[in-house]
Amino acid sequence: MKKWQELSKKAKVGLIGGAAVLVIGGTAGAVKVNADNQYRNQKNEIIKKLAAASEKGNLAQKVSQLVDKDGFLKKDLTSDEVTKLQAEISSLNDEVKQFVSIRNETVNLSDIGTLKEELAVAEKKLAIEEQLKAELTTYDGWLKADTDVKKFVISDAASVESLEGVKKALGAANLTEDSWTKKIEDVLQTAEKQLSDIATAEKLVNNLYKDKKVNPAVKRADYEKAVKAVKALTRKTNKDSLNKKLDAVKKVIEEREEAEKAKKEAEAKKKAEAEAAAKEKAEATKDVASANDTETANQPASDQKTDSDWSDSNAGSDWSGSSNTGNNSNWGSGSSSNQGATTGGNQSAGNASGGSSNSGGNNNSSGGSSSNNSGSTGGNSGSTGGNTGGGSTSGGNSGGSTGGNSGSDGGTTDADMEADGWIKPKYPIDSNEFWDWLDSMGYWGYFKSGEWIKPY
Repeated sequence: MKKWQELSKKAKVGLIGGAAVLVIGGTAGAVKVNADNQYRNQKNEIIKKLAAASEKGNLAQKVSQLVDKDGFLKKDLTSDEVTKLQAEISSLNDEVKQFVSIRNETVNLSDIGTLKEELAVAEKKLAIEEQLKAELTTYDGWLKADTDVKKFVISDAASVESLEGVKKALGAANLTEDSWTKKIEDVLQTAEKQLSDIATAEKLVNNLYKDKKVNPAVKRADYEKAVKAVKALTRKTNKDSLNKKLDAVKKVIEEREEAEKAKKEAEAKKKAEAEAAAKEKAEATKDVASANDTETANQPASDQKTDSDWSDSNAGSDWSGSSNTGNNSNWGSGSSSNQGATTGGNQSAGNASGGSSNSGGNNNSSGGSSSNNSGSTGGNSGSTGGNTGGGSTSGGNSGGSTGGNSGSDGGTTDADMEADGWIKPKYPIDSNEFWDWLDSMGYWGYFKSGEWIKPY
């Protein structure tokens, strides 16, 4: 104590000052130690976080799981999940930069940069897939390596413009080509084909219309082509609307074809009937001709009509002792009379010019009856004023009661013909009017004799 008291003031001051320095120095050392400890802690924390961002780190694993080795996105990946990882990486990046700026440290930030790039790729791919689903296709599943894009169907929102929008987004993403990018290109090609098919089908269907109505002259071949095009469509809205238009076209075509078919059938029927009628007419004519030939052939010579009659063939014949064989008398075909005389011919008209009698009895056999000629001189046959010149008018009359000599007027009367079923037609034979008239009476053919016919 005494010594302390004995120290000079200066010395005391110096000691005090030295003690202060020591105290200060001790405090600074403590601060320095604390600062060093804090630095080490911060650095360790940064290193730990950077380790999470390294290839095998936890954060890196989270990011790498978003995209598989072929480039396809994680199943059910959402934009929220991507956003959270982006925030975590951004926070780490900022923290590391702050530490480096304060401590003047050199830190490798390449791992963080890699994670940022990987996360950006996942973000771009997810955006393109979401654009596909929203604007181009009805696909809402998980796009993966074995996804069959040919089964994709464009949505009602799909258009040439929306397709070009997705193409543009894919180009702007500037992604490295991988299996995912190839699959997306296949999707775009499928969508493009479907849109092209719709445009083609619409054109083919619309060409079947004129002024918003079905073209009456539409061809079935064009209709069938349009049907095939519409059948190939996958988008239901277009398929339904175009099929509705095709139904209207089909109706017009079928109605027209039915009318044409009916017209052809009617024409064919008319032609067939005309041919049948002509054939029937030809056969009827042939039958009639054949029947007439048969009838003529079956008639005895005395029943066949010739150009002569009694007055022409025997007029003024001489009865001077010779028998006069009578020529064909006046018979109409089918007449019931028979020629009378065979020997010493009996005449229906005319005078025996000589004064001599007709030698021998007149034997007039006709129609199965016989008449006796009594052998009188100057016998007069017939009833019309035939006198034997100078001879007796008495004597046997030739001709029996049945099938006797021809009538006094020299031919068959109209009454005889009508009584036997013969008629005179109202129209020229074989004219159209004649056949219509014959058909109206229920006949289909006829026999002919001169201007007379016998229908059957």
